[in-house]
Amino acid sequence: MQPSSPSGAQPENGTSGNAALKRWGPIAGVLAVVAVGVGVLVFTGGDDDEGASDTTIAAVTIPETLPPDTTPGETTPPDETAPPAGGEITFPLSFSQAQEQGIVDDIEWGKRCDTEVGRIAVPDFFAPECFA
Repeated sequence: MQPSSPSGAQPENGTSGNAALKRWGPIAGVLAVVAVGVGVLVFTGGDDDEGASDTTIAAVTIPETLPPDTTPGETTPPDETAPPAGGEITFPLSFSQAQEQGIVDDIEWGKRCDTEVGRIAVPDFFAPECFA
């Protein structure tokens, strides 16, 4: 009877000399990929302001209340809840801001707004507020 494998060859059932490589090789590969990813994040995760100046929008501070009118001879400041002088409405205006100013009925909110609750007319708890 002849041997099933040549005398110097290793069997193919995983008991060869490179069994440790077969067992730990994939784990070492995954660890190497993770290490490279962490290295890339560490070396490129620096200052985010660098190079972002072309796409950055400047922040604008808008006061929540207008300063009182300082017309000579006037003793009381104007009513802060009244609409601006001349009946002008500053847009965009949210439904809650219009309620504070008492001008909800003066604005056409459109058919997409549920004016009973002040939100977009969709059956969703997280529906956004209406804007004029």
